[in-house]
Amino acid sequence: LDTVPLHLDTTLLDSDDVELSIRVVQMLGLPFNQHEVTGYRDIDQLITHLLQQGRQLDPATWYGIAEDKFRRIVQVGIAHLRAGALYRPRRYSGPTTLFLTESTDPTVPFDQYATFIYATWSETLDQELEFQAALGTHWTMFSEPYVQRTAQQLKTCLTTRSAMKATHTLT
Repeated sequence: LDTVPLHLDTTLLDSDDVELSIRVVQMLGLPFNQHEVTGYRDIDQLITHLLQQGRQLDPATWYGIAEDKFRRIVQVGIAHLRAGALYRPRRYSGPTTLFLTESTDPTVPFDQYATFIYATWSETLDQELEFQAALGTHWTMFSEPYVQRTAQQLKTCLTTRSAMKATHTLT
């Protein structure tokens, strides 16, 4: 679990692509041997190695992911980390719903994870933050078998917000 929001983590700006790739893979929850990856300096070799390890340690989740797709996910993750380190959030006054999945760090209890996420998000919100418990992980909630439930939750949330807005407009 990252204990520092991205926009406050200045170490990200000094990290190279290999270090950031490892962090992205940790955020994905991909199991790998930390000691085996520390010697890699070539990002392409590292990504290949990490995906192979993931397929061996958790084949049900990682076997069907093509290497080029995994490489793109890691590249986007690196860009996300760098952008997050540079981002300076502004206040937001509208209603906010956060779809919260299980933490990718199994050592962190869910309630501790939710408390951290709430504290991080609520710093920039003027209204209450609503949570929706989503099945799967950040990366799988929009894939089978979870996508139907996530879609229904999102539809319910949008319908409720739309109805609330219409009620406020009429009064």
